[in-house]
Amino acid sequence: FSCSAVGFGLLWLVLLRSAAVCLLCSIIVLLLAGLLAMTLLAWDAAGVTGISTTMMPALASELARIPVSGTGAYAIAIAFSVVTGLTFLLMVVMARRILVAVRLIQEAARA
Repeated sequence: FSCSAVGFGLLWLVLLRSAAVCLLCSIIVLLLAGLLAMTLLAWDAAGVTGISTTMMPALASELARIPVSGTGAYAIAIAFSVVTGLTFLLMVVMARRILVAVRLIQEAARA
């Protein structure tokens, strides 16, 4: 068990050295895409958009089975919108600082 932990640690250091910026950018893009998808589904469950009914009827039938009131679905959609917007703004504002931190971690991994 300890040999596998050492192996994963070495693999992590190699990934930090070579592809830290790529890993970080892909994690940020996937996070924002997931938040955007959840926000769109929440607005669809609130009845504001008709994305699932036109594109994915199976998803629409599954969303219809969730017992949420109209007001509750609307509040959840607003909450998801706020979280998505704040996360996007945070990533835009902190982009340079995040890249500096990644470069520092890359240098520390080389030592």
